[in-house]
Amino acid sequence: MQNYEPLSDRYDLTAYTTTQTCFDTEQIRMPVIKLPFQSQGLLLSMEGLEDQLAGKDLIFSADITYQFSAQAIQAKKLYGCKVLCLEWENIPFNYEEYEAVRNIKETVRGHADHYIAVTERAREALMLEGIPSEMI
Repeated sequence: MQNYEPLSDRYDLTAYTTTQTCFDTEQIRMPVIKLPFQSQGLLLSMEGLEDQLAGKDLIFSADITYQFSAQAIQAKKLYGCKVLCLEWENIPFNYEEYEAVRNIKETVRGHADHYIAVTERAREALMLEGIPSEMI
């Protein structure tokens, strides 16, 4: 969170995590909302996240593989916010042998507004998966 805390002086930021986090969040200098964690095999989600995101202008999420990112897309559909995904994955179509993960990735790829590729290889993987370069 050290990258985002300085922004909280100028922007209204809120972080979301699960009640089962492995990290101490007490020292973070911005609001941290802990939501109940749900796990269904590869699907990890935060209960009620979509409704928590109502009224937000921008949602910054992680990899397109995560159910959390699909939940952000659902919030976008419900409330009209923008979704930005940070992408580390550098293996195109990784985990898509699992139908649930493939569905999540298709949902996020089809509806996110922008992507930040952490490396050039992550950018290439996104493009191989069909993301236009101007969205990265």
